[in-house]
Amino acid sequence: MATAPHTPSDEERDVRAAVAGDRAAYERLVALHQDGVFNLCLRFTGDFDAADDAAQETFIAALRAIPHFQGGNFRAWLFRITTNKCRDGYHATARRRQLPLEEEIDHPAESFIAAGFAQTFRRP
Repeated sequence: MATAPHTPSDEERDVRAAVAGDRAAYERLVALHQDGVFNLCLRFTGDFDAADDAAQETFIAALRAIPHFQGGNFRAWLFRITTNKCRDGYHATARRRQLPLEEEIDHPAESFIAAGFAQTFRRP
């Protein structure tokens, strides 16, 4: 049996219920917005696995924050969380970026240049 499409008034009702702590209402909101959130994550990350992780982190963060939702456009609020999670993930990945040990040993100057230290490392 097919379900009826989710209308804006259904979404508003689910948002109010989710803010009040109704987990089923929150799950309906996740189902409604999961494709949009994933697609936004995919545009940010360019990687399906990273996008999936960022989307999951988005919905966990939104679940924790929804009791404080002040009203307004739920989709815009959710997409702001999505954007922040993707940026957080990007910055975390950039901090963890490492080069293989053998590359650093064999060619130390080139490994510094590849790691983005060209301005601080000068060849003799």
